[in-house]
Amino acid sequence: MITPPTQSTYQSDRKTTILRFENDDSHPMTGEYYCRGGICWPVVPRTGAGGIAIGHAVMVGFNLQTKCYTVFEDVEFRCIDPILENGRMTFEGIANWLNNCWARYFCHYFYYNAPELVHRTYLMQVLRSEMVSPKPAFIEIPWQSDDQVLPVFWSLINTKRLKQSSAAIKDQARQCQGALGSVELALYPAVYALTCALVAMERWPWRERI
Repeated sequence: MITPPTQSTYQSDRKTTILRFENDDSHPMTGEYYCRGGICWPVVPRTGAGGIAIGHAVMVGFNLQTKCYTVFEDVEFRCIDPILENGRMTFEGIANWLNNCWARYFCHYFYYNAPELVHRTYLMQVLRSEMVSPKPAFIEIPWQSDDQVLPVFWSLINTKRLKQSSAAIKDQARQCQGALGSVELALYPAVYALTCALVAMERWPWRERI
């Protein structure tokens, strides 16, 4: 896992975040980042999940100096708010994770690709949640087929411009790479969420304000 930063400062004029690690300006990870997220809503049962719909979300930082992407945070989830049963937490939900992405990285925008009805269902759950504050913004990154966007994902990996932080992403990337024929990204929610973020950040990159 990537070690979380010890200090973060939002640059409102540049829409970036200065991240410092171990309170050391010479630390190789310390720098100015453009922070955005990607999300795969839990709608399609993943292979081996026993018919349970599982989603995934990632928070990615683009280092303005190195031009590399780092997956700082990612999480598997099944709901927005925690679900309790007999006083015990059955599912943790993603609410606290979304709050943490804002508090630690000032990440407000998350990219997605999903049918409108599916997205609206989860969007309303986020908006109604008393736990999620401030409310994040979700931006659609449309594409016609998964084969159109996967080359972006693999290109960034092969050119060593992407640092993956979690076992889930690495494991699903290997499964996705080993799949025969056309790949269905919905079977790999971690890769799906990361692809949403990367494709959008490449399509709408950070630009110097004049």
